[in-house]
Amino acid sequence: MKTIIKIIGLLVLIICSLQKIHALDPPKLISPMDNDTVSPVYVVLTWEKVVSAESYIIEIFNNDLGIDIKTASNDTTKTLNPAGPNGRILYWKVKAISKNQESDWS
Repeated sequence: MKTIIKIIGLLVLIICSLQKIHALDPPKLISPMDNDTVSPVYVVLTWEKVVSAESYIIEIFNNDLGIDIKTASNDTTKTLNPAGPNGRILYWKVKAISKNQESDWS
């Protein structure tokens, strides 16, 4: 009985290790870059596709007014309309999501 419990415990450790090895890579941001000035009418956020990602979570920060936007996309772009005060996005980041995993932030 102790041997079976040890084997099950070892299998659980192996499975957990394999899941970490195959975790999703964080998306790489393409545009706009941090502190870029963009059109005040709209902005298109773009990032590289992550293998096995099913969707993405996007966070946008404009510290001038303390505006934080959290949104989602099934694609590698997100259009914001309006772009924000004076067309300024100070910082944004993306996280890849799959059925059982999520990446670190970009």
